[in-house]
Amino acid sequence: MGSLRILIVDDHETVRRGIRSLLSSRPNWVVCGEAGDGLEAVEKAKKLRPDVVLMDISMPRMDGLEATRIIRREVPESKVIIVSQNDPAVVSSQAAEIGAAGYVNKDDLARDLLPAVDNVVADRRGEKTKRVRAPTDSRKGVSKRTLGRRAGDLLSAIVDSSDDAIISKTLDGVITSWNKSAERLFGYTREEAVGQHITLIIPEDRRDEEADIIERVKRGERVDHFETVRRRKNGTLLDLSLRISPVKDAAGRVVGASKVARDITERKQVEQAMAERAQLLDLSNDAIFVRDAADRITYWNQSASALYGYSRGEAVGRVSHELLRTEFPEPLERIIEQLHQDNRWTGELIHRHK
Repeated sequence: MGSLRILIVDDHETVRRGIRSLLSSRPNWVVCGEAGDGLEAVEKAKKLRPDVVLMDISMPRMDGLEATRIIRREVPESKVIIVSQNDPAVVSSQAAEIGAAGYVNKDDLARDLLPAVDNVVADRRGEKTKRVRAPTDSRKGVSKRTLGRRAGDLLSAIVDSSDDAIISKTLDGVITSWNKSAERLFGYTREEAVGQHITLIIPEDRRDEEADIIERVKRGERVDHFETVRRRKNGTLLDLSLRISPVKDAAGRVVGASKVARDITERKQVEQAMAERAQLLDLSNDAIFVRDAADRITYWNQSASALYGYSRGEAVGRVSHELLRTEFPEPLERIIEQLHQDNRWTGELIHRHK
């Protein structure tokens, strides 16, 4: 048998990265593609014809259950393994109903994912193998409250390997999980953070943001690429890009939220520096514009707008010699050649006003 081709489907890039890491231990297993929602999963399954699809359930546009039904119907050779953090008993039943080849709880990925895929491989060969222990076996006698807490916990060891801070919280704002990147980013250990209110890291002038986010999460909405400011343990502030998703129980009720936070402080500093330089260039009486390697305008100052008649919005992104209908004193190819050779060209051009 050749390489086993696997399609990973999950709306969290961090989860996909963690699953890729686990699969990389098998040299004959190849990740042939990734998808961020059910609709994209169906499209890629039809195109790539993977041997195995690792399918999340709660995703935008189309959930994993509906995507699995379509894939099982239209790409029957592709076997689907459900990978979910929802209530194990419910998901096991759902997986059986839609014809999935297996189910792995996200809390147990490190233990159960590879054996689950091994079972699918063995089934394709017609071999008998020991089945992966049912996700409910290790939970007998465990309270529903504990299961709910586990369902809100994101990927244990895999989440801890993420470069992004990943935090889970209840709808009341109480922190229930806190990965190692959150420890590094905010300065609080897991023991210090879990059980505390999320305002632990929110400056007072940003508290209203959290209330608005929770209201959106309660409605089942996702919040993507929300840029804000949070506070470290030492009191310093940092710029973050947040992605918040609702966490649901077996009945589909929203019971909490998972938050992925990425530090964009450096990017913000660069943007600020560029904005300050742009302000200085705008003070110049000379028309100044900047082009990229494809000759498209990336910066256009106010004096350029005054001279040529094009606003910044009209100019940025356009090819400069097309916008200005430039007349060159020599062939453009020769000018470009000299630019590449000497990093400069001096001469006179004729531009036309708008």
